Amino acid sequence: MLEIALYILLLVGVAASAVVSWWLSLSRKPPDLLAWRRRLVLVGLIANTASLLLFLAVAFQVMLVSKGSSTSAALVRNYRSFLPLEISLAAVVFGAFGKRIPRILLILSGLVLTYLWLNFAASSL
Repeated sequence: MLEIALYILLLVGVAASAVVSWWLSLSRKPPDLLAWRRRLVLVGLIANTASLLLFLAVAFQVMLVSKGSSTSAALVRNYRSFLPLEISLAAVVFGAFGKRIPRILLILSGLVLTYLWLNFAASSL
């Protein structure tokens, strides 16, 4: 039971850090970053969000399929074509181009998602 609670806590933490990173990166003040660095951080944020959403879809596959969602079943069936582990690692690399708190949050959430994907892959062997 403790393991499931920690797993859910990790997912909530990654989701919260993604929301905070998006909020801080898309602030209304003029950006402190150069345009190319800002674009790379946004690519990292998109990769992190995509990896999180894909992980949630795969982790809750049974519930989605039992409700009759055919699009989620097709997504989950083909999740390996999305290269989710590589997407999480790309978020870590692109997060290094950020500044201050969004950089730290993006790198940490990318590392946590990488761990979760590796743990998920190991448990499905």
